[in-house]
Amino acid sequence: MLLFDLTSQTWSKWLAMPEGVISFPAWSRDSKYMYFDDLSQYQRIAVGQHRPEFVASTAGLRELNGRWGTWSSISPDGAPMFVRDISTHEIYALDVQLP
Repeated sequence: MLLFDLTSQTWSKWLAMPEGVISFPAWSRDSKYMYFDDLSQYQRIAVGQHRPEFVASTAGLRELNGRWGTWSSISPDGAPMFVRDISTHEIYALDVQLP
């Protein structure tokens, strides 16, 4: 992940993950952290730092066919959010009787 400095007009390396996976980066509300997942855990990194912090494990979310979804983010109150994609595994029917 790279950062662009608007004042100096230069790019700098901010974060490099060993597996090269930085998925769905999202800024915190106060712009002090960037949240992301690396396919095994949800992490955040503070602006000005180069080491991410653990936020939550995603290991238990992968039990359905080895995947837990296709999206992650941070809620307005700072809680991590994940999609669990079960759209091809559970089918629902809804019968509606309107007046």
